[in-house]
Amino acid sequence: VSTQSTGALVLAHMASKPTEAQNIANQAKLKQLLQIPGNDLCADCAAAASEWASVNLGVFICIRCSGLHRQLGTHISKVRSVRLDSWQPDQIATMQMIGNVNARQIYEAKMKKSARRFDVSNDASMLAFIRDKYERKRWYRRRKRNKDKKSKKKKRSKTPSPALSSDDSDSSSQEDPPPQLSLIHISEPTRLLSISYAVFCLKKKKKTKNTLNTD
Repeated sequence: VSTQSTGALVLAHMASKPTEAQNIANQAKLKQLLQIPGNDLCADCAAAASEWASVNLGVFICIRCSGLHRQLGTHISKVRSVRLDSWQPDQIATMQMIGNVNARQIYEAKMKKSARRFDVSNDASMLAFIRDKYERKRWYRRRKRNKDKKSKKKKRSKTPSPALSSDDSDSSSQEDPPPQLSLIHISEPTRLLSISYAVFCLKKKKKTKNTLNTD
């Protein structure tokens, strides 16, 4: 890496790092957030005080569960200390927007009470619970937009092909079918005339044959 790029990274890090005054203000906001009911206890084990937080999930957790969150990887949970680490304004905004109560309504929406019937003091059981909750999203509440899209797709698939317009249907119903010629529909006098005419033609043919033969 060149010296210029290294210097640029250092300057960017220094610019993103909050000042001492900002840290004091951020700590005051975090203390206020921890006083909100639900945020005071760990979002996962609910057995210890919240001293840490997952800044991308928006939940306050205890020091033990923070170690379990680290095992998930930073692509799932980014852990920070409430008192020891410096915080960015967008991270605090995430904690304000979500919090433990809202997070339970999202990540535990479909969870039954029996899912919490395990030994909370056991790290392996607690880690499996946290993985199901955040990584596998076993009880996650899906967004309504996805349901709306699926319902729209179903409606489109169920819609019948475009039928004839009302004018076309009326005109087609008003048109009579073409008449089919049949002897049944011919009147009696007309039938007799046609038969007599056929007989006359046969007799005439026989006469002409006889005259030709005599010649």
